[in-house]
Amino acid sequence: MHLNDSHYFKNHYRKYGFGKQLIENSIKWLKQNNCEKILVSVAEGHESVFDYYKKFGFHPRMTYLQLKEKMSHCLINPVICIIYTK
Repeated sequence: MHLNDSHYFKNHYRKYGFGKQLIENSIKWLKQNNCEKILVSVAEGHESVFDYYKKFGFHPRMTYLQLKEKMSHCLINPVICIIYTK
């Protein structure tokens, strides 16, 4: 199940903790719904957010390579994606 396609906050709004609330509430909800695995994917070029996600217990585990060929059923340029599996 796909929970959150991406989130981005302009610099002016970053000091209010909206991203932190979004991540913490998402993790809480997923755990309450017996989620067995929570994954965050980060698009190429956005590796600078790794330290941000490490604050929540996420750590890099694997790098995926994607075929550059456009396919109609694929998401177009997702930046950050949180998914869970049961």
